[in-house]
Amino acid sequence: MFGFAEIVGDIKSVSAHSINKALGRKGPVWQDERFDHILRKAELIRQKVEYIINNPVRRGLVSKPEDYKWLWVRPVKMAGEGAGPTFSG
Repeated sequence: MFGFAEIVGDIKSVSAHSINKALGRKGPVWQDERFDHILRKAELIRQKVEYIINNPVRRGLVSKPEDYKWLWVRPVKMAGEGAGPTFSG
């Protein structure tokens, strides 16, 4: 059995090798850090989801998250709360 960190590390290693080969370069591709958090409250989960869905906006790729064609979100009901993000693509 493999742990999550080991699986992610292998994925990052293989993909970094492929990316560097395709670009004809050497060196790190991925940041050497992980943020493993246990989210126990719906509010914290919602904050993380909103952060992720706003990445294309912060990067200047679109003006609003729902305009990013690779992003889709379905409504999610969390215990004790109303629906989550409502747009989908």
